[in-house]
Amino acid sequence: MEHTFDEIARAALSLPIPERSMLVERLNESLADGNDDQETSDAWLRLAVRRLEEVRSDSIQSIDGPSSLSEMRERVRG
Repeated sequence: MEHTFDEIARAALSLPIPERSMLVERLNESLADGNDDQETSDAWLRLAVRRLEEVRSDSIQSIDGPSSLSEMRERVRG
């Protein structure tokens, strides 16, 4: 059975947020599989390690996901 892009998008957008997040991850992985760019992967790894070090050393303050999303929604609403 074939589905159109709009049907798939509507179905994906109706998923709960955690499942949408997992879908995004899976789609990103599928794109990465076709583009094995070691330099890009290395750059992302360096960034992740740097951010982890910043959090561990308390040089930056982390914000939990729900609080961050709530704050962004408030900013968008104006």
